[in-house]
This record gives sequence, structure tokens and C-alpha cells, in this order.
Amino acid sequence: MRSDAGLLGGEALRIAFDISCSEPGTSAAYAADLARALVAEEPRYSWFFFGAARNIPAGGRPLTLESVKSCDIQIFHYPVFFSRYLGFEPSIVGIHDVLFLTRSHEYADSTRRKMEDALNRAIRSARILVVPSVASMKDLVKIAGVPEASIRVIPLAPRKVFRKIDPVIARSWVKKELGLSDDFLLMVGAEYPRKNLWGVIEAMIAITRRRQKVKLVVVGTSKSRRQKARAYAESIGLDPQCLAFLDVVADEELVMLYNASAALVYVSFKEGFGLPPLEAFACGIPVVCSRKPAMTEVVKDAVAYVEPERPDDIAEACLRVLEDANFARAKARAGQELVKQYTWEKTAQTVLKTYRDMLT
Repeated sequence: MRSDAGLLGGEALRIAFDISCSEPGTSAAYAADLARALVAEEPRYSWFFFGAARNIPAGGRPLTLESVKSCDIQIFHYPVFFSRYLGFEPSIVGIHDVLFLTRSHEYADSTRRKMEDALNRAIRSARILVVPSVASMKDLVKIAGVPEASIRVIPLAPRKVFRKIDPVIARSWVKKELGLSDDFLLMVGAEYPRKNLWGVIEAMIAITRRRQKVKLVVVGTSKSRRQKARAYAESIGLDPQCLAFLDVVADEELVMLYNASAALVYVSFKEGFGLPPLEAFACGIPVVCSRKPAMTEVVKDAVAYVEPERPDDIAEACLRVLEDANFARAKARAGQELVKQYTWEKTAQTVLKTYRDMLT
């Protein structure tokens, strides 16, 4: 039987949660995953949701700007800070990262200004700001001058769909569906320069010199990015046929790619968290990863670390994973153990505690 520990003064809370985020990628997935986990973890609360009715978890109710006053909301939760509903109080606001400030050269001026405005609005209106890592918290304190006492670090988690499956089945699927029959290294998300695709392409020269059939499979890049990557590969003497690019894929397809790959290569110069390594861990494959914030905080010692500025270092780590089966298995096992610490249930429990702390 569920205790009254989750209630405040014996009463269930009335929470407004924004799931209206339409931006593709991590932000939208985070909002949806967290919403489902919160309702499942504390069904006694009254949950109201800004956003499309089709996205509201079972047990939740729709909320509009017109109906807010009549719902007696106690807390407004905006999981992403660029929300058109932002402004109601008291509020808790999520800020995944401030990379548009720390790596501003990667963003168009108009995009950066829009995000800066949204960030400033969030800082002014929020009682609590939630970030996924200590690295993001430090950036927020240093760059935006936010008091550390008003920030909570609450990690993300991989979706349960990411799991280990028979690699024979996975390889058969990628061969049939994608035409990938040889060993391949996987990159997930490489659109921004900080993802270091150029560095991995340079590393592929040394990798293919020893392992001629190995390919690099890159998921989630634009057409223009692909064209530039192939042109860059050719300019430095790498056969562009070593590269394979895929559009954004469904989770089940990504599960197959993880399970069929030799390793995930995640060598960004900087991240706000780093979810792909946790997804790879859940699928039981080794990860080659940057020794940079916030990756070191998230993956601990369960990866083959590299200095992302050094393509030779990336190549050496990838080759070790490809050629040293014991090393690859050890890192994969370490990752499978580590990922158990990251669950949406645990994330939801921490968020619920934050709600209660806000009202006491």
C-alpha cells in the first residue's frame, strides 16, 4: 500500500505540467518521458497538462490558458525553458544546458537571441531551476549568475525500450534493412560541430588502415551536413564509402543499430548530459567517450576515454574496442551495471520531492 509520504499535509498536490514542447530531439522526449514517469509514480496527485491532448499521459487532464484560474494549481512545471506558457508561479523550470552561450558560435544569431531571451524569462520567473548535470549547473551559475541554491541536479534516464538483444538478430536486421554487413562504429547525433564528427572522420583514416572494412554509421544529420562530411573525408584522403548516414530513426531501429554496432563513439567537446552513452550501455555495447563535462560525470569509468581534440586518440580507443574482445566486454559489462543507476522512476521521485520542498 502506498504511504502518505508523497502527500503534503495529507493532501494531494495539483500540478500543471507543460508537454507542449514541439522541438524534435532530447527536449520533447524528456518532457514526455518525465510526464509519464511522474503520473505513474504519484497517481494520487491531480495532474494538468498544457499541450496536445494526444500527448497527455493516462490519468492526466488537459489545461489551457483560459482554464488555469479555475484549477487551483499549486505548482507549474516547465520541463524545457522555451515554453510559451512560461510565467505562471510558483514554477520549476528545466534547463538542459546553456551551450548556446558556452558554444555560441555554433548557433545562428537569431536562434541564440531567442534562447537567451527565453532563459532570462525562466530565471526571472522560476523558483527552482532543474538541470541534468553538475556541469550544466556550474555553467548556469558562472554564465548566468544563478544562485546555486536555486538549482537542482536531476539526471535523465534512457527509455526502457533500449535493451540488450541477440546481436545475431540485430546484425541480420541492419544487413537486411540498411545494407550494413561489416563491423561498424556508431555515432548518434552529429549535427553540431561540438559533436566532433570531423575528428571522428580523421580518426577513420587510422582505423581503416588496420581494419579496412569498418564503417562509421552516423544517425541524425541534415543533408547539407552529410555532403560537407563526405567532401571533408575525400579532402583528407578517406574513402567516403567508409561513411554511412541515416536520418533520425525510430527507437526500435536505434536499438537494432546499437546492438549491431562494435561501439558507440561519443566524443563531443561539451555536453549538458549525454544520453546516448546510457542508451548504448542499456544495449550492452562499449562506448568510446570524451573526457569532458558532463560526460565524465555521467559515465564514470565505464567507457574508453579519449581526448576529443586528438583524432589519433579516438582511433586508438576505437581500434582497441574492435581488436581487444576482453576489453570491449569489460567496458560493456561496466556500462550495463552503471546504467541501472539511471531510471525514470528515480528521476520522478526526485522531482516529486522537489515539488514538496517548494511548498514547505
